[in-house]
Amino acid sequence: FPSHDRSEDWIGALICESECGLSNLAAAVLVVQWCMAWLMGGRGFLGAYIFAVLSVFLVGGYLRFIVRHAVFFVVGLLLYFVLFKVVPFLLDFDVGSISVFREGLSGREFIWRLGVEMFLGSPILGVGPMHYSAVWNNVAAHPHQLIILIFCEWGAGAGLLFLFIVFRCFNAGFVFLRGGVGEEIDLGVWLVLVAAFVLAQVDGVLVMPYGEVWLSVVAGMALARWRGTINFSGNGRIFIPFAILSIIVFCFVLFSDAPNYLERE
Repeated sequence: FPSHDRSEDWIGALICESECGLSNLAAAVLVVQWCMAWLMGGRGFLGAYIFAVLSVFLVGGYLRFIVRHAVFFVVGLLLYFVLFKVVPFLLDFDVGSISVFREGLSGREFIWRLGVEMFLGSPILGVGPMHYSAVWNNVAAHPHQLIILIFCEWGAGAGLLFLFIVFRCFNAGFVFLRGGVGEEIDLGVWLVLVAAFVLAQVDGVLVMPYGEVWLSVVAGMALARWRGTINFSGNGRIFIPFAILSIIVFCFVLFSDAPNYLERE
């Protein structure tokens, strides 16, 4: 080959090695994340993620994607078992971790009923954004259920509009992926949206406007892509600016709030 071809091949190999390194780093992060998920005892998280992965089965044709996630799931479980079961046993101390497979609704039946009562008391416009917490109770400041939260705080009109948008988004994604034109980034976004929506039925992950806005941004971009009104490359570079901005905000909050956390408490 001419010299310039060798140069291009060397650059291509360097890029490939860089991508392999990032892939390995991402794999390690995912394993640690799964270990943390098992450690923290998130029944809702585990259930939502498993449901989201099973939903990919309904789409069909993406077995490799599912197997890859199953591997991370199992390896994370093994890492959790070694670090928080085997090692404490060998060192003869108890870490006192909460079991993922505990029973009961942890008081959710009370806060769900309270949210329904608030909606029935003000069904048209709701009680107002973030105003569920204005009625004190000894369980939680939000109902840990996204649909009840929207209906009781925003009213029936906003709640029905929200459900309609959710249906449009998931229907567009299902048709897009079912057609076999989706890439792995589409599967990833589908997985995130399904898992987030399912988890939000039993948890308060979307109770704050910050999380709601970011999910709306991702869902809006996904809906635009799945309906054919926007295109972006399969490597997902369009998400990089949003990721960088999110990291900046998190770092700012961490460095500004963490040093004075105990004093504020």
